[in-house]
Amino acid sequence: MSEPRYRWAHPSEWLDHWIEQHQDVAALDSLARALAAELDSDQLQDLFQAEMDADGYFRPLKERKP
Repeated sequence: MSEPRYRWAHPSEWLDHWIEQHQDVAALDSLARALAAELDSDQLQDLFQAEMDADGYFRPLKERKP
């Protein structure tokens, strides 16, 4: 096996480290918004389906009449 090239093996490992170092709400809020901006609706729903359901996202606003 070759020597590791970088400090972290994968960008997600670096991100985990960054999150541990930046525990303030403003930094985490900014990170969440930046990541969400890179995802499409289906990707966001795939990640947060359970939370969206718990918040009532999928409940109709009102019943449709035939």
